[in-house]
Amino acid sequence: MLLTPGDWQGRGSWRPVGETAPVSFTALIHVREDEQGFLVEGALESPGSADIAVNAWLAPDEFGTWAVTVQAAGINVDGVAKLESVPHLGLLWSDDGLIHVTFAIFTVRDTHGIRGFAKSRRGAITWELALEPRQRVVAGGNVVSIDARRRRGG
Repeated sequence: MLLTPGDWQGRGSWRPVGETAPVSFTALIHVREDEQGFLVEGALESPGSADIAVNAWLAPDEFGTWAVTVQAAGINVDGVAKLESVPHLGLLWSDDGLIHVTFAIFTVRDTHGIRGFAKSRRGAITWELALEPRQRVVAGGNVVSIDARRRRGG
């Protein structure tokens, strides 16, 4: 899986399908792994709007796919994702079938990209988010590293 445990930060946007003006947002995400799968807790912040809390649970199943549940801004969707190879792909839907969400997670340079669509009675939106690990201080030195593979001694 591309998103590993730890803290992530990113920037993104969403826009209604058929419109040209996107709404920008920033994201702070914490990924935690346990014996059952992954818990993703996040906050989306957009100027002039209330912050949105996002929670996702991802658990592998016996069929080589992952069960996924996402809750955010009064939306509760469940579904399935393929997370063992890239691009990661997922399809989620609400119990009443009125909300559908698709997403893909992929690597772009030193970041992870997430793109998707959501459709409800109110219409369809497209969204995208670029995520990178939050900066951390490397133990034993004063060098700040964003990616563990790029650490330099201090």
